[in-house]
Amino acid sequence: MEQLDHGDPRTVGSYTVSARLGVGTTGTVYLARSATGRPVALKVVHPALTEDETFPLRLQAAFTAARHVSWMSTTPVLDADPNARPPWVATAFVAGVPLSRAVEQCGPLPEPVLIALVRELAVALLTVHGAGTVHRGVAPAKVLLAADRPHLLERSVVAQAALGATPPAAFLAPEQTQARSVTAAADMFSLGSTIYYAATGRAPFGGPADELPTRIAKASPVLGFLPPGLAELIGACLAKDPNARATARQVLDFVQQRAPAPLAEGWMPPALSAEIAAQTLAG
Repeated sequence: MEQLDHGDPRTVGSYTVSARLGVGTTGTVYLARSATGRPVALKVVHPALTEDETFPLRLQAAFTAARHVSWMSTTPVLDADPNARPPWVATAFVAGVPLSRAVEQCGPLPEPVLIALVRELAVALLTVHGAGTVHRGVAPAKVLLAADRPHLLERSVVAQAALGATPPAAFLAPEQTQARSVTAAADMFSLGSTIYYAATGRAPFGGPADELPTRIAKASPVLGFLPPGLAELIGACLAKDPNARATARQVLDFVQQRAPAPLAEGWMPPALSAEIAAQTLAG
């Protein structure tokens, strides 16, 4: 979280902006409050994306679709103005740290936390897929570790409207790297890659960027050093054939059979807990 500088807006629509949460490929995300005082994460779209006159229509369609699947472990999409200049989208603000940064700062997660992470992400994807949609962007940067539980962030409504915007290549499914038809199975491959990252601190398929599509499509990740149950679960998600991959329901059943305990207080490293506490106060 950063203080606003002279180039940042102080108001967007009916929202009052108080801090900058981050900058991505499709826009800048701010901490803001509604007229009733509700904190939101408000993304202001990069102007370059709006040069296509069909962008507002695509943004409206993506926003409408997202409203149908916001539940439980996914962050609700609350509001949007596709016709504003620039357009913006507001989602519920959850104080937390992205999984990508948590692992970078503190290293791989312990097994009890990994199991809880799998459970929450499976619940979220079960909801997304049950609504007949595909997330298409499951990756460590889209998983928020909050004080209560992990949350799956929606694949940016803006990214869905921006046809050229893609998730991190290292976490794509083979069919996504090859521009083939994408189904819910692609999310399960990305889930497997994300859990592998959380368990090891690296993506399952490394190497130069231009070789990633081939490695994702053909290489087998090393799983033998992981706990047996976790290795089995990740392997089932990383099957090359989409029809052979585990579904969200199968992953959830697999985890529930192991009776995972709720995350105990103090499970999060102190540095991350302090950051979340600061966000909570600001929100």
